[in-house]
Amino acid sequence: MTDPDELVEVENVRYRYRSARAPALQDVSLRVERGVVLGLVGPNGSGKTTLYRLVLGFISPHGGRVRIGSLAPQAYRTRRGIGYLPEQVRLPGNVRVYELARLIGRLAGLERVELNDSLERSMSVLALDGQADAMVGTLSHGYRQRVGLLAAMLGDPELLLFDEPANGLDPASVGILRSVLRDLKRRGRTVIVSSHNLSELERVCDEVLILSHGSVLGRSTRDELAGQPDVWVAQLGPETALRSELDALRRGYGGVRLAADETAFADEGIALRFADAVRFEGGTVEAIERRPFDLECLFHSLTDDADRI
Repeated sequence: MTDPDELVEVENVRYRYRSARAPALQDVSLRVERGVVLGLVGPNGSGKTTLYRLVLGFISPHGGRVRIGSLAPQAYRTRRGIGYLPEQVRLPGNVRVYELARLIGRLAGLERVELNDSLERSMSVLALDGQADAMVGTLSHGYRQRVGLLAAMLGDPELLLFDEPANGLDPASVGILRSVLRDLKRRGRTVIVSSHNLSELERVCDEVLILSHGSVLGRSTRDELAGQPDVWVAQLGPETALRSELDALRRGYGGVRLAADETAFADEGIALRFADAVRFEGGTVEAIERRPFDLECLFHSLTDDADRI
């Protein structure tokens, strides 16, 4: 029996594209409760967009099942609608923002009163009021992305999928996106959002799911991340960071590579011993600093372990 608090259920899903050697998704399972903002994190090619297509019902799994509110994705999308912002937003340029929004709303089957209310609310949240009469083709990338969000939010769907919505956005538009996610959460909407901006996801998401090579590596809530002990990060000199032979040394001390010149350790003593070993090999360590364990640390620790297998 489906849990009434769950909206999205993905169970042991597999999917492989015909031209691919490896599956895009392999035995992926996840459940998303109603009213949750879930972040989806993974390297390029990890299966995030394929997962979105399955939830939307654009493709069907080769194994396992997907249910949205106890319905098949196609049936749920037809009856209730799903707000979707693809990674690449393509909009006609020779139409005004307000006209395009009304056309999309009518195509979605919204009645006049419902469409007007939805437009008024969404344009206000997205700070698009001043651009209502602007031609879409004259807008900056940030404003075009906001129009894409407007299209996804029309009709106030219960489930929204945002695929890399912050790509190329200026700070003002990132702030608008953050406000949109908070507003959707306040109103009990369920959102799945993918992004390479880990610090931003950590700010706005209740939970984060990490994918790599088509498999789920881990999942964590914001509170679980906050409850982790601090880490100690060794910052290598620029010429040292490029030395590939130090990778074995880093792994030997149990370090997690955050960047070419940064390695995190769970203990200060281990970080100091690693630094001594680096200097013994002729390298330089510029600093060792204490930092909170965050989503970046979790992501790199899980993907680093996966790459070793």
